[in-house]
Amino acid sequence: MKFILIFVIAAAFHPCEAGADETVKIRLGTLAPRGTSWHRSLLEMGEKWRAAQGAGAAFIVYTDGSQGGEADMVRRMRVGQLNAALLSVVGLTEIDDSVAALQKMPMVFRSWDELDYLREKLRPTLEKRFLDKGFVVLF
Repeated sequence: MKFILIFVIAAAFHPCEAGADETVKIRLGTLAPRGTSWHRSLLEMGEKWRAAQGAGAAFIVYTDGSQGGEADMVRRMRVGQLNAALLSVVGLTEIDDSVAALQKMPMVFRSWDELDYLREKLRPTLEKRFLDKGFVVLF
């Protein structure tokens, strides 16, 4: 069984900076279908962000893979067309191959606790590698 980690990644190459009169806009891509619990969770997160930002903030979720596959969404973040994406290991490896390390170790772990322990130990290193490449792991 493949264990897939899901993260939201924000591109740090094109930070959302806006003047007092400009709209702050976050554009997020996902393969999640419109109307699913994934989509609803993203919309809820967007509402909380909008409320914290104040008037003029916009949070747009592009569902159903309308921005392409995960590799396409990573490319779009690199050029500033998207600010964030919901990605699995498939998309994350477009940024750094090291995230696939645990995927390539079948039947090594005796329990979920062992896997969780190792993943928590690796997290700071992986997040630093992403940051060095201009991406911020949100969760």
